[in-house]
Amino acid sequence: MVTIETYQEHKVVEDDDADAIGTKSLGCGNGFSGGRCADGSDTSDCVYESMSQQGAGKCVGVMHMVKIPDSYECKDQRGNYKCLLNQFDSVDQCKKTCPGKCIGFTCQVANTE
Repeated sequence: MVTIETYQEHKVVEDDDADAIGTKSLGCGNGFSGGRCADGSDTSDCVYESMSQQGAGKCVGVMHMVKIPDSYECKDQRGNYKCLLNQFDSVDQCKKTCPGKCIGFTCQVANTE
């Protein structure tokens, strides 16, 4: 049996066009913006400038929104909001993503929303 699939070329997204075309990695703290974050289809690890930004309202269920503290290592994300899992699968996954302190499999940030 032969399966024929269509070929889809992956376009390199410039930073200025990322929000309109696809999800952009912020390069620090496993954060993302645009694409899936803006349309709300998958808000995990998405960083938003405000709680009213498009897509932020979809951070519900097994996810919750935290305000990124001013002490966070990723300076360009400080003061923004990040959508995180309520509980991670491992401590390593939590440490990779959490802008606060990991207590077990949970990210603790003093000022959660």
